[in-house]
Amino acid sequence: MVANNVGVIVDSALVESTEQQWGWAFEFNVMSIVRSCRHLVPRIRAHGRGGHVVNTASMAALFAGRPDQVGGVHLGVYTATKHAVLGYSESLRGELEADGIGVSCMCPGMVDSNLMATSLRNRPRRYGGPEEAGDTAGLIPGAMDQEDLGPYVVAAIEDNRLHVLTHPSARPLVDARYERLRADFEFFTALEQDDDG
Repeated sequence: MVANNVGVIVDSALVESTEQQWGWAFEFNVMSIVRSCRHLVPRIRAHGRGGHVVNTASMAALFAGRPDQVGGVHLGVYTATKHAVLGYSESLRGELEADGIGVSCMCPGMVDSNLMATSLRNRPRRYGGPEEAGDTAGLIPGAMDQEDLGPYVVAAIEDNRLHVLTHPSARPLVDARYERLRADFEFFTALEQDDDG
């Protein structure tokens, strides 16, 4: 089994985000997973007994939260990278299915962690260098304990589920996104029918 659990948060409005911020987020949130899979999946294939890959994205892979929905934080850069992780995971799943290797993408909501603080403190110099930040662990009301994620991951592996969804309460936000998508399909279907008529 391969478990890729990595992430950094950039709190910056999209049109104000720098090349360094984008590079940092994609390097750590996406490319670290790509490199891990490129290195480890051939080893799983080589033993011929199948296996499983779990890539950590976020609930942000399933909808784009506005700052007023996510505690005032600008998560656009983070969201773009986590959408990429989900797309990569779904594509990888299709490629590895014939080898008996499952792929799951964990999409948790709020988890009690120091992600924002460690993102700033551990930022490499080439991406702007470290910044001091106060710890946030224990400060997010209703956040899930990190240890509580494990049973969700195990269940996903055992049932070979693509999505690991730890926060069912977020479903209305995801449903609203897909309702907009369906409405757009209906709009363009009607437009196409008008053109044909």
